[in-house]
Amino acid sequence: MAGISCNDQLKHPEDVSCQFQNISSDCAFYPPSRVSSPDNLLFSLGLYYHRTWMTPQSALNLSFPSPTWTEMKFRYEKLYYGDNALCRRFTLMNQSQPLVDTLFWDCPFFPFPEDSTEQLIKLTLVSDEEEGGSYIFTRPSATRVDVQETSLQNWHTFFFVHVDYMYTSASLPITLQLAPHKFDPLSYNISLVKCVDGKKCQDRAVLASKLVTPSENDTEVTELLPTWSNIAWYAVTVQIVSPQCFNGNINNCYVAVSPPFGVAVSKVLIWMCIIMGGIIICAFTFFVVINKRIKQTRRMVMELKKKPVNVLFVYLPETQESLKLVNNLADFLSGFYIQPYLIDKLVGSQTPNQWTLNHLKAADRVLFLIPNRRDAEGVSHILGQWDFVLHLLLGYLCSRDRDVNPDKIGVITFPFSGEIPNEIISLKHFQLPKSIDPLLTWIHGRTWLDNIFLRCPLIPSMVYWNKDQLKELKKAITEASKQEHKYYHEQNCRDIMTTIPDKLLLETDTEYNSQNVEPVKNFKEDTVSIISGLFDDEIPSVYSVLEDNVLNDTQHTSNETVKEEGLDMSLLID
Repeated sequence: MAGISCNDQLKHPEDVSCQFQNISSDCAFYPPSRVSSPDNLLFSLGLYYHRTWMTPQSALNLSFPSPTWTEMKFRYEKLYYGDNALCRRFTLMNQSQPLVDTLFWDCPFFPFPEDSTEQLIKLTLVSDEEEGGSYIFTRPSATRVDVQETSLQNWHTFFFVHVDYMYTSASLPITLQLAPHKFDPLSYNISLVKCVDGKKCQDRAVLASKLVTPSENDTEVTELLPTWSNIAWYAVTVQIVSPQCFNGNINNCYVAVSPPFGVAVSKVLIWMCIIMGGIIICAFTFFVVINKRIKQTRRMVMELKKKPVNVLFVYLPETQESLKLVNNLADFLSGFYIQPYLIDKLVGSQTPNQWTLNHLKAADRVLFLIPNRRDAEGVSHILGQWDFVLHLLLGYLCSRDRDVNPDKIGVITFPFSGEIPNEIISLKHFQLPKSIDPLLTWIHGRTWLDNIFLRCPLIPSMVYWNKDQLKELKKAITEASKQEHKYYHEQNCRDIMTTIPDKLLLETDTEYNSQNVEPVKNFKEDTVSIISGLFDDEIPSVYSVLEDNVLNDTQHTSNETVKEEGLDMSLLID
């Protein structure tokens, strides 16, 4: 900083070891986390007239009353003029705190560069206890603070503004250095003004004022003005009030003006506005989309009422309960603007294969209902539909001509269903009864928004209103599952039992033809032994099968002894 003509040292009556150093070339440090109270500042700042053999100057001196800190950093900078700044870090060592007397920095602040004009200054201090603050003031020209030469009308009242409070408090502290006592008695009019012309602050509008009359012995006072939160440029003015200044009703005393300071938009407020704006835009967009989609959904429902979705059922009912389940599922889907095609009901006098082929091409959706066993004999009076459709899916029709789009084909499995055939294993899969909503959505599927707006408001409500049909459907699934399980178990038993008579004859014919010693007992033991090896612990579950297969098939043998004894099943199965 140009114009410093001192040794940059701290002075104290006691023997205190003090060091100082530059903070950094860019004078950057974090602001304090705790702003000093106006009644207990860490520093004292005084303005005085400094006369030299050259040009007289107004100078500032910084002191620290009874310091409790061990390290102090400060920045003294000229506002709005680039990099003109002075930065220092003080460190106190080998001393007990607090120091009783005031610690002086024996180096006054002179103008930089040296001139006689006013300068706008900002002083920022931060202690090692993270306490401090920022203060702005105007350094007047020397001609306005010369005690011997300056008149009362031209006197510049020096003051600094605790600018941090403008953004954090309802009151703004102002600290005044009073004019010399030779002008007493005096009062001071302190005003918070709004700079109408922005940062220039030549055109000012008074927002709040306060008249202060200090006591006779005061040299410095601190007063509070209300803060203003509107986004604008503000300043503080101080004017001496004395009979010597008035010319009629006009106060001609000099008006000291602080550097202008702006109240900018808070970042929090900016982000809140951005977020609120985003929420409003999203809500409006959502409302528009919802309204549009609801209208489209209504139109879609009206179209479905006029033209339901055609669904072809491909099924292989192994039991009457399975056939009943197919009918219940068709009845249930018909309540959702769906037209089911069942070959048992609609084939009429047409050829079954030709009817199936025509509807396979014309249907909007095709549903495969997976049976327990694909090689089972169905109870329906129409046979072969299942194998015929599977053959078409692998044949020339679907793989070359694409008369049937695989995307419109779905697979439905039940708790009793067996493995899905390889021909359709890669198609859309639904497991009933838990996948009813996805099934209905897929059947009606258009765009994904149609699915959302159809599935969310429409399908669950329709399922609720069709809860009786849904209950019947679930009941039919349960009954069909029980019957299919029983049928599957008995069918397996029958398949295995086809080999039992031959095994029994091979092992018993020779023995029973050569001897008549306890033939019935031997026959029983041999049969139980063979059956035990085939069924392990499941012998009771095959009683009915044994009665149909074993006894009837073994009575055709040439063993007359067995026939004469009248074999009883109670002796065969214990």
